Amino acid sequence: MKDKVLKASALLCAVVLILAGIMVGFGNQRNTENYVEKAVSYYKPQGAEVVLIKDGQVAQVLNYGDANVAKKEKVTKDTQFKIASISKVFTAYAIMKLVDEGTLNLDVPVNTYLRQWQVPDSEYGAEKVTLRTLLCHTSGLSGSDALGYTGDNPGVAKTLAADESETLATPYAGLNSPVAVTHYVMTGASGVTSTGEDMATFA
Repeated sequence: MKDKVLKASALLCAVVLILAGIMVGFGNQRNTENYVEKAVSYYKPQGAEVVLIKDGQVAQVLNYGDANVAKKEKVTKDTQFKIASISKVFTAYAIMKLVDEGTLNLDVPVNTYLRQWQVPDSEYGAEKVTLRTLLCHTSGLSGSDALGYTGDNPGVAKTLAADESETLATPYAGLNSPVAVTHYVMTGASGVTSTGEDMATFA
């Protein structure tokens, strides 16, 4: 299970970094940069960061466009992006670290560990909801309608002291069409923010 989580972590991080996983076959650095330039020119993202990994190390960080058009803020190495459901990879990794240490057990009812909320009993049986079934999306729990918020932080310890909005990229639905930044209460499922370099380091 641990190996599968680690492989999934590396795979998903590579996807988020767009080109990191396919740069090996492009030869020297100049060719790599040309390929990235062509991809950016073709897709025309509002703002983007591409991190190149070579021999397991961050080799280069390339920034393009705007983190916030209205404020004329460019994407830099410090710009944070919402990584949405890839947040789950970090949560799974942290859980598996605690499993390896013997702190958590994948196969006991998750209610054993929950303090502020408990999985309600049902015909399915709350005792069947374990860390293993949650990680595999086979717990039987329905989807949540708690999608997020744009106003005051509603809970979870002020959503872990709140995001660093000073360096957070504004989401865009097309060129020059900003949308509201949506913060998520369930940070471990979809609310993590990260720089491209931090994602590459994790990968």
